[in-house]
Amino acid sequence: MKNIDELKSPKIDYVGGIQIEAENPKSLADWYSNKFGLTIEMEYEGGYYGGFTGKSVSLHIGIIPTKDIKGNSNISLTFHVDNFDGYLDNLKSKGIIPVQTMEDNEGEFAFFNDPENNKIGIWGT
Repeated sequence: MKNIDELKSPKIDYVGGIQIEAENPKSLADWYSNKFGLTIEMEYEGGYYGGFTGKSVSLHIGIIPTKDIKGNSNISLTFHVDNFDGYLDNLKSKGIIPVQTMEDNEGEFAFFNDPENNKIGIWGT
């Protein structure tokens, strides 16, 4: 007889890595580092890699050369922040102004476009 854990379907626990294709990976990695404070510490074969570790999850981000130049957004990211108003003020001081803000039962959100037109959001609860 199988126990209850063996009967459960496998599921995704969390997002462990994201890759962003970019026409200029170095420039985009610098933008994420300088504007959003994302740690990008490694260069490998034309890509730039970093990420962060939280209380129960690590997220690895790679910014890699694009394989198909199409001029369209290829990803949307939302980062949870521990102090929404403070983080938003910090971005505004760097000239990063949201294109949209909203609030719902999950918290507050602000959305931006990175230099390659990808949608980036911050979320505070």
